[in-house]
Amino acid sequence: MFISASAETRDSLVSAAPKNGYVVQAAPARAYPSFDAFKRAVRALPLSFALEPVPEVRFTTLAGAALHARYGDLPEVDGAPPDRAHWPLFASPFGHSVRGSRRLEIQDGDERYVLDFNRVEIISSVRPSAPQ
Repeated sequence: MFISASAETRDSLVSAAPKNGYVVQAAPARAYPSFDAFKRAVRALPLSFALEPVPEVRFTTLAGAALHARYGDLPEVDGAPPDRAHWPLFASPFGHSVRGSRRLEIQDGDERYVLDFNRVEIISSVRPSAPQ
């Protein structure tokens, strides 16, 4: 598989392969003294893959989780498929939504926005700053 990234933006990956996937390892910047140290840690992780009879990959994460994915099958984490029934619809440091709630909460610093599709309204608030 050949992957190219734009030299100007480094934000898009393009593959000409008809069947492919990506393993992306992320970690907080504070966990490593430098980007080079992070790259060395990721490159030292166990990784194996095969293209025949179908594409397949095995990878052990920085946290020690064993991932296995085979094209056409459910992926596995530590030998079992993830329990997607209890995953949130959306979860990040900046927002979250519970599956089926029809609400999305977005936060940035002291600002908070709730998009409520049940009531068709946007609720915004700013948390007061702590006294200095």
